[in-house]
Amino acid sequence: MIECRLIKSLTSFSLILLCLIYCCGIFAADSNVKVKIAAKATHVEPVITIKAKPFDLMQVHLLDDTFKNAMELDRKYLLTPT
Repeated sequence: MIECRLIKSLTSFSLILLCLIYCCGIFAADSNVKVKIAAKATHVEPVITIKAKPFDLMQVHLLDDTFKNAMELDRKYLLTPT
């Protein structure tokens, strides 16, 4: 008798869990579709012109300062064999 109640409660719990997972999957798929449609439907033209230009990091040089001193100390520490 106790085993029968346990099986019934586990079965009902499993059904509830499966229903929740199914509903979450439907809502997640539905929200993804809305986002994809909205992303395709909207296109914004830039209002301002871009003035900043990317540059190579090899063009960056530190002047003699505490930052350069710290960089050199870090480089020596990292390159020393242990």
